[in-house]
Amino acid sequence: MLPSKSILALDIGLKHTGCAFFSGKTSIAIPLEIVHHNTYSQLEDAIDVLVKQYNVTDILIGLPYSHLKGENEQINIVQDYSAKLQIAHQAVTFHTSDERYTSQVVHNSDDSLAALELLNTFLKRGLTKEK
Repeated sequence: MLPSKSILALDIGLKHTGCAFFSGKTSIAIPLEIVHHNTYSQLEDAIDVLVKQYNVTDILIGLPYSHLKGENEQINIVQDYSAKLQIAHQAVTFHTSDERYTSQVVHNSDDSLAALELLNTFLKRGLTKEK
């Protein structure tokens, strides 16, 4: 399907970030451990490890739009983190996707399962088709 893609999906929160990974070699998406952090620096360090460990080619970041209002304070924080990550990982292709319903699908139980749902939705929509 996407043999050259290794995609890391992130459901970024203020203290916990859910992570999921897709390997184009196996065509399997799996949840990873939740990253617990108190600062952006701690989150960046953990993502650096994941990018290297999984040879990540693409990062998918969920944008937490509000159900009623669209943009909110949380989305501004996620966009700021995303911009910083793009500077730190210039060789990686970045994607964003609306995540407002992924946590509901997994009953708000696990940030990494929400990241996995985000990733699966992204893959189903074909947003990673190579040109």
